[in-house]
Amino acid sequence: MNKQPQNSLTRVERQVLKYARRCYATRAASLPPGKLNQMINNYAHYSIIADRIYQLVKKTAEKENIPVLTRRFYYIFCLEVEKVLRLHPERDNTDELLIRHYKWIVRGLNPATLSKLETALRHELGIGIKT
Repeated sequence: MNKQPQNSLTRVERQVLKYARRCYATRAASLPPGKLNQMINNYAHYSIIADRIYQLVKKTAEKENIPVLTRRFYYIFCLEVEKVLRLHPERDNTDELLIRHYKWIVRGLNPATLSKLETALRHELGIGIKT
């Protein structure tokens, strides 16, 4: 695999490249043909989504003056909401999402910020938008 200059790549591209190098070094011989490329493509696709979620949380946290150390918890909340919406887009996920809200409210996160993040996440990814 050719090494590319690191400074011309985005953070997500560097992350995917690192994953690909690790996979080629450790798993290439044990996987059927084409499986490794599929794994890397899936990882690249999800890395882009995760980065969009990270940027959304960062932007919202800056507006809400949330401390940097606490932002990680809001990010994890958004990943959980995205997973619920992605795995079951056709059904009503209200109860599942309420459970996620309750879980993170009990842990000390701001309920209003959680609601803002959920709404922004739905619009950003176009998943489960209520019409």
